[in-house]
Amino acid sequence: MNEFEDIRTRAFLGAADAQFNLAVSCANGRGVEPNGAEAVHWYRLAAQQGDAEAQFALGDAYKHGQGVPQDDAEAFRWYQLAAEQGHFGAQVDLARNYLEG
Repeated sequence: MNEFEDIRTRAFLGAADAQFNLAVSCANGRGVEPNGAEAVHWYRLAAQQGDAEAQFALGDAYKHGQGVPQDDAEAFRWYQLAAEQGHFGAQVDLARNYLEG
């Protein structure tokens, strides 16, 4: 079993870190064809388990409309969850949202 297959297997078994890594692979086309919707699927599974990196990435997906329709409110919600866990990038994006409205 190669590294990608191991990540995929662990992701299907529910490991949040593997789900996040599989999402990154899907987003960037590492080992698979790039697929924004598939990336969002795996980010969401990891994010729902409390993975701050996945929450931040899901916020970015909604902010930029990558794999999902663009939705500032949904982006804000995911950034807030990540920021509450101390994710610096999410904290910066939330601050920017508060400053710019």
